[in-house]
Amino acid sequence: MKRAGGFTLVEMLVVIVIIGILLSLLAVWITHTTEHGRYAATQARIRTLDAGCSDYRTDHGLYPPMTYVGSQNLHFYLGAARVVPVPAGGTVTRPPYVEFPRHWLQPGMSTSLPPPVSFVYDAWDRVIEYQSPGVNVPQGVDIRSLGRLPLDPTDDTSNSSPDY
Repeated sequence: MKRAGGFTLVEMLVVIVIIGILLSLLAVWITHTTEHGRYAATQARIRTLDAGCSDYRTDHGLYPPMTYVGSQNLHFYLGAARVVPVPAGGTVTRPPYVEFPRHWLQPGMSTSLPPPVSFVYDAWDRVIEYQSPGVNVPQGVDIRSLGRLPLDPTDDTSNSSPDY
């Protein structure tokens, strides 16, 4: 007796289970890759802000002061066009220390300065913290993101982190 062509129910179920396992592995990999990308983007953002603070200190002899709240100071002092005196007399206007892309700032806020002054956000849409003078970096400033899990200090990213 000849069997009719096609697949049995058991064969179909095995294929469906294998496809489900592969899809779940793919979902875990995508989640891990997304979080790793956010972490790397936040580290790059902190490095950029730290370099801007160092450039500001070179020009003014001090780090951006604490006039506003936290990272609003970074947006105000590093995001404004610089007016620098020249040796021949007069001044020259230079670009800001840091060009703030819109996704670094509060949604709907303008990048023009001054005002409005905005907080600077990390890749998880949490406010980046700024402290001058620094507690963790005594001769500099503290720039810190609370990371993906704000209550887990091992998840933080800062300019004083060992992997910075």
